[in-house]
Amino acid sequence: MGAGDKDGSGFVTIRTPAAKDTGTAMVVADRLTSPGQTITGVSSVVGFSCVDTWGLAGVLTAGTCDTTATIAATWTGTPQSVSLVTTVPDEFFLVTLSMQFQGAGPWTDTAKVTVAGQSFETSATVTAYEAGGGATGTTSQSPTPSATTSDTPSPSPAPRPRPTATPPPMSKPTAAPTPVKRKVVQSG
Repeated sequence: MGAGDKDGSGFVTIRTPAAKDTGTAMVVADRLTSPGQTITGVSSVVGFSCVDTWGLAGVLTAGTCDTTATIAATWTGTPQSVSLVTTVPDEFFLVTLSMQFQGAGPWTDTAKVTVAGQSFETSATVTAYEAGGGATGTTSQSPTPSATTSDTPSPSPAPRPRPTATPPPMSKPTAAPTPVKRKVVQSG
């Protein structure tokens, strides 16, 4: 995931796989693969241990995925290569890198996450979009419309003939629909 602002600042977020065991070492490396971008620092590193029904990351507490909680994470290394160690079972991290983008883009990078000697690699593209909005002020119409009246009636269009075919008769349903029962589960 990535985003950029009008001033060229932005971010790229890398999500690691979940490590089954506590004390698992991970290395998150980001390699820029197009010009016009620079990693300016690590904005945040946050740990999680579950994902709710909607895919939001959280912390597993008393059997419930709490999406308002995070696990404090400590990292070492450089913004291009962040080293982490899990502190709870099934922990994964979101590593957010601060970026500076120049030009019109798009910009590409490759993220590589190494967990217990196994590497996972993926590429991403950040594209700038002009979405508009945020304007304030008054508007004026040009030219200014004016009310006009006329004593001369305007011609009306000739009526069109309408089709006279009648629709086929509808058959009555032979069985009543089966009601659907749904169970709503809300996680905290």
